[in-house]
Amino acid sequence: MNSDDLLELDVVDRWSFNEQRMLKYMLEQDGMQFMRYFFKLREGNKMLLNWHHYAIDYVLQAVVDMKIPRLIINIAPGYTKTEQAVLNFIGRGLALNPRSKYIHTSYSGELAQENSAKIKETIDSVEFQQLWPMDIRVDSKGKKRWFTEQGGGMMAAPSGGQITGFRAGRMEPGFTGALINDDPLKPEDAYSAIKRNGINNRFNNTMRSRLAVEHVPMINIMQRIHEDDLSGFLLKGGSGDIWHHLVIPANLTYEAMNLPYPEDYTHGIKIDLNGILSSLHGGAPYAF
Repeated sequence: MNSDDLLELDVVDRWSFNEQRMLKYMLEQDGMQFMRYFFKLREGNKMLLNWHHYAIDYVLQAVVDMKIPRLIINIAPGYTKTEQAVLNFIGRGLALNPRSKYIHTSYSGELAQENSAKIKETIDSVEFQQLWPMDIRVDSKGKKRWFTEQGGGMMAAPSGGQITGFRAGRMEPGFTGALINDDPLKPEDAYSAIKRNGINNRFNNTMRSRLAVEHVPMINIMQRIHEDDLSGFLLKGGSGDIWHHLVIPANLTYEAMNLPYPEDYTHGIKIDLNGILSSLHGGAPYAF
């Protein structure tokens, strides 16, 4: 039985022990398969995949493997980045480590809480529970903040709001969670220096301080909307961190793929998209 056969099976509690064991192993090892499986369960149809999903999955797996502690992904809207870097990443992260803890922020607190509710729905599903049993604590059923009985969980908040009483990750070795920023600034606010600076300063003053320990990963995935948006601020050294930087161009031309890296991005490490794609096609593993 191949991976597609496993993904086509519908009622997980009727599977044989070996089928469940194979499915669990496959979903833990492969973020793309995890996303395909739970997207179909939640939405009722197959997820249409594109090459950029594989490139993003490659770098997100490097975060889970603790090879990348700070990651910026720049991609245009409409490319299912929230599905992959928020819903899928956190859901699979809890499957891998049920004690892992996440902070998810976005410019819209309501959107962040909707994402939180979808993740909790995935965790509560029969299919997830059959493979990774973990109960949501009865005293934390809200969208904004919830915990599993094993101590994992997440907090969803607006990027411009308060984040108190919760920390991303744990004071333990290995992957224990992450802070994930998904589009921290409204596009219509991009040309307001006051609002841009407010988000940038809040990253340093609030978000960054909510890591349990320094090695807990931070992910910023967003469309570029201004040279001094949060991506630009961080890549120019605004937080003092060094950031691995993946750019997914909307127009996949030779010129777009080979633009020189801006000299003022002194705190950015450019991830070579060509190198990722070559690795995915059977080349040598990309070295972060």
